[in-house]
Amino acid sequence: MSEPFPRAPDFQLVDSKGYPVTLSTLRGHTNVVLVLNRGLACPFCRRHLAQLRRDMDAFDARHAVILIIDPDRPEQIQEHWERDGLPFPGFADTENHVASLFQQKVDMYGKGRLPSIILLDREGRIRFRHDGASAPDIPSSETLLAELDRINQDPPR
Repeated sequence: MSEPFPRAPDFQLVDSKGYPVTLSTLRGHTNVVLVLNRGLACPFCRRHLAQLRRDMDAFDARHAVILIIDPDRPEQIQEHWERDGLPFPGFADTENHVASLFQQKVDMYGKGRLPSIILLDREGRIRFRHDGASAPDIPSSETLLAELDRINQDPPR
């Protein structure tokens, strides 16, 4: 019998401040908003990061941490995070390890990764996933917050 909500694959990356983070260490503690970005050259992704920053209190209120997985080099991520004052960790996935684990889609015309947003409940189970069909196809904070409300009200059995 398969589980209705599969457990997310585990990974460890180093964040923009040099701290290693392992996904499984968050289990039992918090919901996770996993953002698989296209990269910092993408204006839609940068706009999304700014929106997440503005809505950070709402995500905190729903017991959710935001993790941004980005294909850029660590020094690029660190510079962007410092310049924009982003309050959530950013991780370099230059080898596409996490992108592959989560089967992030790639534009068939060679324009790179497509955005993916994955919400994990406190037990590390995938409860919501949005795979963008194009660069601007990123769900709004309102959509993500509503999904987090649903996750918090309906824990897995």
